[in-house]
Amino acid sequence: MIGQQTEIGANTLIVNSTIGDKCKIYDNVVIKNSIIWDNVTIKSGCNLEHNLVCSHVTIEEDATLKPGVMIDQKVIVKS
Repeated sequence: MIGQQTEIGANTLIVNSTIGDKCKIYDNVVIKNSIIWDNVTIKSGCNLEHNLVCSHVTIEEDATLKPGVMIDQKVIVKS
């Protein structure tokens, strides 16, 4: 499921995941088995697997989240 007004870049792979409203997912991102809430920005080259990302989070370029990580609201994750 992909929410309203969400933008997804080129070469992005989303598998068995839910993406909220008004998210911006850049190019070359991999999201597997994850839940992404509303207003999340995931920049190019990121990898997420088995993660929960709450609203208003920014994940900077080339960041990889370890499986099982939950990111609380209004956090910036750097690579």
